Amino acid sequence: MSGQFPGEGTPPEENVMPTPLDTLLTQSDPLADNPPDTERLSALSTALAHDVVEADRALKGRRLGLLRRHKWAAIAAAAVVVVPTTAYAASALFAHTGTFGDPVRNPDFEDGSEYIEMCAADYSTYVTSVAPTDLPAPPHHPWASYAPTVMKVLGGCEGTSSGTFQASQVALSYIAQAHNDWGCAYVWATEDGDTAGARTAHDGMNTLTQAADRIAPTPGTHGVGISPETFLANSKLPQWVGCKR
Repeated sequence: MSGQFPGEGTPPEENVMPTPLDTLLTQSDPLADNPPDTERLSALSTALAHDVVEADRALKGRRLGLLRRHKWAAIAAAAVVVVPTTAYAASALFAHTGTFGDPVRNPDFEDGSEYIEMCAADYSTYVTSVAPTDLPAPPHHPWASYAPTVMKVLGGCEGTSSGTFQASQVALSYIAQAHNDWGCAYVWATEDGDTAGARTAHDGMNTLTQAADRIAPTPGTHGVGISPETFLANSKLPQWVGCKR
């Protein structure tokens, strides 16, 4: 009976009915079959803390001290329920995290764009929705066609339940692929004597390089800076394997 007071006891385990808190604690498990009811959970957590505080005020002496310890344990438990559940719900459902980079603290590695959760349920929808459609896409390569490769290049969720990168990296991945295809268009137009096509491809490459410079934390470090002339010269090297028609 250590730690109990007269009249207190613990009912047999088989007679204990699941409480609403028991149910929500079970649902807060990321492996649970049913998604957590975050609104109900938050309300229950608040009510739990309130009830314990009110009970605390009505008691005195040793019992008061004991319940104070119980009070803070209950409040901490309520917080533990709400925080992981909210974090899990966000990571499981939404690519947008609401967390942004700090270019002042890390100027060479971060920009001010948002961190994106690649394990979110709407991740593929997000990647497709942010294709840089305001920039010129290469012939026969609509922006939407790059989305699967962008997701593959940025990584997946195998072996993990969470992974983030900045939104700028999504845009740069799109641009890098399109820049390469514009380069091939430039090579083919040059080989075919298509002056107008070569000029269009030349301008397309430069436009994408300028866009990458605006997005990258440090201009020129994004891998999209190769000039049309260098791309064309490289295409004539024996080891060149790109731009197959």
